[in-house]
Parts: sequence; structure tokens; C-alpha cells
Amino acid sequence: MRRLGVSFWPEVFSASDVVKYSREAEKKGYDSVWIAEHYLFRDAFATLGAVALATSRIRLATGVVNPYTRHPAFIAMSVATIDELSNGRAILGIGSGVSFWIEEQMAMKMERPVSVTKESIQVIRRLLSGETVSYEGRTFTLRGMKLGFKTCQADIPIYMAAVGPKTLQLAGEIADGVILTAGCSPKYVADAVENIRLGAEKANKKLSQMDIVAFLISAVSEDSKAAKDMTRELVASLLTRPGRAKLMLNPEDLDEKALGRIMQEAQRGNLDAAGTHVTAPMIESMSVAGTPQECRQKIEEYARKGATLPVIMLINPKDQVGSPTLNLIQQIQHV
Repeated sequence: MRRLGVSFWPEVFSASDVVKYSREAEKKGYDSVWIAEHYLFRDAFATLGAVALATSRIRLATGVVNPYTRHPAFIAMSVATIDELSNGRAILGIGSGVSFWIEEQMAMKMERPVSVTKESIQVIRRLLSGETVSYEGRTFTLRGMKLGFKTCQADIPIYMAAVGPKTLQLAGEIADGVILTAGCSPKYVADAVENIRLGAEKANKKLSQMDIVAFLISAVSEDSKAAKDMTRELVASLLTRPGRAKLMLNPEDLDEKALGRIMQEAQRGNLDAAGTHVTAPMIESMSVAGTPQECRQKIEEYARKGATLPVIMLINPKDQVGSPTLNLIQQIQHV
């Protein structure tokens, strides 16, 4: 059976919807539910706490929280609480965060993101292990801190979000799993896996010991074009991030003229208009969208490239329980 996770685009799904759909996803055999901390929509840990009490088997993961707006000690406290509420089902997904929200909107400096993430993981691991932690890093200092209760899991898994080669290698070295960015393409997954392998080897680990999570923008319909059109605005938004187009797209699919128009409309705040300039190859590269059969084939392509845990990102607010998207896991079981 293919392992699949599920996530919910936070701008369109309420917290109560997330709880309801997570319960349904558990019934359909999903491996895990991943909650993004997307400012300023909904709190990841509060949402996971509600999901924990509404479910009994599905794993519960942040996807992701960052150490700039949350101190590592408080991240450890929060994920340990989710582990206790869920009887040992927590996964911590951590990354440096989105610079626009943190630097531009919150006016907080994001200095040394790789170093900060590394220090955070070191601190969090020690706190979750029950150790009394004294730590002196370049960014964080702790003096005799200890988590006030035991976690259910002896070792809560820590997954690190990474995009560029340097962070992918670090994630392979220090994390239990790696979270690949939303909108990742099969091409990108294959390249990322090689960097993760280098990092794992540095720590004398095998790649097979790493979980590689790929967040996949997903829309399923018997009308293939309608499903693909649902992804346009989000694909356009992701392509406006610096360097994202070259990372994700095959050279032959990098339409500079279309990309320029996407950037221009996005800068004006017209993401809907930007989406009209997204080309079919861009959608094909950066999403799992189309008929159920097309989506099954695309998910299997991600798996062949090295994604051990594809995460279906629901993006359509009309996507109800029992929809083709949530039913996809049952169909994939027979592939």
C-alpha cells in the first residue's frame, strides 16, 4: 500500500473542516495529516490538538513551524503536548519559514537560517529526550532547561524542511526526514534526493533511513482541464518566489515570457490574473491535477523519483469528504 499524507491549504479550510477531513482521511487509510503554520490563518499546534482528540491512528505533523517566531524550547513543549494528546503520534516538521512574513510583515531579521534551524533541532532533540539542557549557540542560549513531562514516544521524529542544496544536505545529516517544498516537481525531487543522500552519508546513515516528504498541490476531477485550472493561482504564487521557476521546471518548460507576466500581475496583487498566464507544462510540473487515473500515475512518478511520503495538498474549498481527492488513497492501493 502506498503511504500518503494529507494537508490543507490554510487560506480556504477552516479549523473545523480540517478536523472533519482528517477524521475521514484516517478512515480511508492516510498515513499522516500535516498542518502548515501559514500567517495569519490558523495555529498549527492548536489545530493538531483538535485533530489528535478526534482521531486515533493517523500521525500528526506540523508542516512546518519555524524557530524565528517560536523559540525552540516552546516548539519542544508544544510538540510534546501533541504527542501526549495523541498517545504518541506526533511528528515535528520545522523549517526556517517564509521571509516575506517574518522579515517584511513582522520586521524580524532572518539571519543565518541554516545555522538557526540546525541549532533549533539540536536544542529540541535534547529537550524532548528529557535532558536538562544548557546550550550556548550563535543564536540560542539555554540555561538548565528541562521539559516538565515525558513524551509518549521515546524519540519524536523531527523532519526538516529544505529547498536549496545546502539545506537539503544538512537535513539529510541531522533530521529523521526531509520536507520538500510545496509545488515540488518530479525533476526537483530527483535532484533533492541526491543532496539528501550526501548529507545522510556524512552522518553514516543510509538514504533508506530517511523519510522524504513531498507536498503536492492536488486537484482531482473527472474533468481533467477543470482540475488543472483549480491549481493555476497557487502555481502562479509559488512561481513568484525567487529562483523557484528554475528549481522546479525543466529547461524546456521555463517560458520566460509567461513567467514575466505572472510576476507582473502578482506584483500588482492580481494572483487570479497571474494564474491565467500559467502554462500547461508549469501545471504538469508542479501539481498532481487531473482525472483520478492521471493523479495516480503522477503520484507514482514522484515515488519513483524518491518521495517516500507524498502529501496530497487539498486546495479546493468545495472539496468535500468523500471527494475524488480523499478517495485517491483507496484507488492507489490497487496500482
